[in-house]
Amino acid sequence: MEVIKADRVNGIEFIIEGEVGSEVDGGEIIRHLRNFHGEEVTFTIFSGGGSVFHALAVYEYIRANNIKATANVYGLAASSATIFAAAAGRERTFISPHSQFMVHAPYGGDKKALKQVYNAMVKIYMDVTGMKRSQIEDLLAQDSFLDAKTAQKMGFGIVMKDMAIAAHYKNKNQINQDMSEETTPVEESTTEALSAQEKVSVGFSDYIRGHVLIESNPDLTEVKGTIDELITNIKASEAEISDLKSIVEAKDEAIAGLEASIAEKDEAIATFNSEKEAEGVKVTDLEATIAELKAEVEKLSAEPAVEQAVEPATSGPVTPAEEQKELTPVDAAEARRQENLRLHQERYGKKHLK
Repeated sequence: MEVIKADRVNGIEFIIEGEVGSEVDGGEIIRHLRNFHGEEVTFTIFSGGGSVFHALAVYEYIRANNIKATANVYGLAASSATIFAAAAGRERTFISPHSQFMVHAPYGGDKKALKQVYNAMVKIYMDVTGMKRSQIEDLLAQDSFLDAKTAQKMGFGIVMKDMAIAAHYKNKNQINQDMSEETTPVEESTTEALSAQEKVSVGFSDYIRGHVLIESNPDLTEVKGTIDELITNIKASEAEISDLKSIVEAKDEAIAGLEASIAEKDEAIATFNSEKEAEGVKVTDLEATIAELKAEVEKLSAEPAVEQAVEPATSGPVTPAEEQKELTPVDAAEARRQENLRLHQERYGKKHLK
């Protein structure tokens, strides 16, 4: 394991490379954290894991002392190496686009200890991702290899979009040697003296930035060319971000249009339902009227028919018209009276009539 002090990152950087527990020692990391207490920590991770106890020790020390940590994953973070990323948290874990993030349950050793470690890992992953216990346990039931996008979707970290850029003119050993050498003072009349190493920061936003390390009295033409190249790259990234924002805005507009269309359809459905309800009321009223009429018909049908005997007005044959004529009770009585009067005249004559 390599520890680098503040030359290329803010605070101290731990290179988590190789097997945790042998090549990466949790106790050694904690000792360095005590020496640089209060400074930010960066874990640069390329490891297939190892002893979960070493990783848990560092995780709990960082959390207990409120140390601000960042994790950068390159290539692979597997098994206990993912606990170092968890120490940084979801928003400060950055996974390179082609990396793999692998989680699984611990194995080997005492069953009781394994159960305790297993529960601790489940709790840590739940805190980082916000996932339910059952979802985490499904992941730990096997060797779950996640690509960078899937790891981001599940909440383990963020896919690197704009990587930090560092230009070094010498390798690390040469840098450490140069920092220990004395620098030749320069007269104030010529230029302001530079320290053995200066870090120049360039950037256009909180998410797009780069650092350049330069040595004392550098070739300004070479430095300017390097910075110009960095600025060109940053502007290209900024243009890409602008394009992505335009795509997002276009999608937002499309979603707004769909929501408006849905609202119109909902309103049409509500109108149709109201009209249907009104038609239902009309049908109910008609059914009630029909029921009343049926009841009245049944009532009239139940009453006995009144038969009226009517004597024919003449002794001759009945014509079809007379057959079809219906007499009211008054007409029938008048007809009988007239018939009786006629018979009386024939028998007694008009003189007997009073």
